[in-house]
Amino acid sequence: MGRPLRARDPESARTHWQRALGIYTELGVPEAEEMRSRLDELPT
Repeated sequence: MGRPLRARDPESARTHWQRALGIYTELGVPEAEEMRSRLDELPT
């Protein structure tokens, strides 16, 4: 869901990926690092 939002609504993408990051971090799965990378790629 976050990828389609990245171009047209980066703030919504950020919200989506931050939620995912929280879940993945809590679960201790490697996907958390992917979410960190995606968040780092978003414009500030």
